[in-house]
Amino acid sequence: DEGRNAEAMREMSVSGDYFVPHFNGLLFLDKPFLYFAAGGLAMKVFGVNEVAARLPGVLCTILLACGVGAVARRWWGRRAGVLAGIAAAAAPLPLVYSQMVIFDAMLTLWICAAVAALYLAVEREPATPAPAPCADDQRGSFRYWSAVAWAAMGLGVVTKGPVALLVPLAAVLPWALWRRRAGRLVERGAPLALLVVIVPWVFLVSRADPHFLRYALVTETWSRLTSNELKRDAPAWYYLPVVLFGALPWSVAPLAGWRRIAAAWRARESAVRFLVLWFVVPFLLFSGMHSKRAHYILALVPALVLLSIWLWVGTPRGERL
Repeated sequence: DEGRNAEAMREMSVSGDYFVPHFNGLLFLDKPFLYFAAGGLAMKVFGVNEVAARLPGVLCTILLACGVGAVARRWWGRRAGVLAGIAAAAAPLPLVYSQMVIFDAMLTLWICAAVAALYLAVEREPATPAPAPCADDQRGSFRYWSAVAWAAMGLGVVTKGPVALLVPLAAVLPWALWRRRAGRLVERGAPLALLVVIVPWVFLVSRADPHFLRYALVTETWSRLTSNELKRDAPAWYYLPVVLFGALPWSVAPLAGWRRIAAAWRARESAVRFLVLWFVVPFLLFSGMHSKRAHYILALVPALVLLSIWLWVGTPRGERL
């Protein structure tokens, strides 16, 4: 996959067409354009070499680590933010895939950005009237987090496909329903942001290949979810060892601290409930699908990292989880 993807990047850098991927001069529409375009631009700047091909994955992993650190800092303070940022970049699964010339580090960045933005949309405080003389002004948190989330999902779709919609919605919708704020996920026409991102690209690719949409939606998406047509079937327990070893040591800490997590769930501690849902619901969905690959659950590792950091900073020194 690495050689194939790097060649598609190289051909973009040579042709200047950064929207319709080609491989050996032929249309290559197995995946969308954004990851190829990032690598092609890197090759345009730094030359056709291994560093340029791997640069998008590395940068996306660094940005994701910064984002995870920002979430932890917002919830639990500066120390937690530093720990979470380091942990998100240094866990085995993100560390390995950050250096591989495949789509998943970039996809994970967009998925996690969408999850965070949807959470902020659900938890946004309602605007309140400002005191006079600025009564026409309104005070309240940013009102367009849902649009940001749908735009991030759109960027995920043009990176790897509709899976970028599945994970954020599966993770956040149960939370929004529990909070009785599901409408905030689509407020102010937020899904239009998704269309703004993907429709121009779909138009361009459909002009190049009129059969593209059927292939993308049926073969590359529906068949992966519901059948073994692509020969990637695996047992339902496939992801248990993947997440156990791929997220070490952050997969072990929640197991060791399960009593505290259960107590926080019963106490309706919002951050903990949200993180549990972020991990559990998509994990069960992926486990039930026919097509399985280790990198499919990359976007769930930050949930384990944040749960572990919550346990870490909340445990007095010298005391066990």
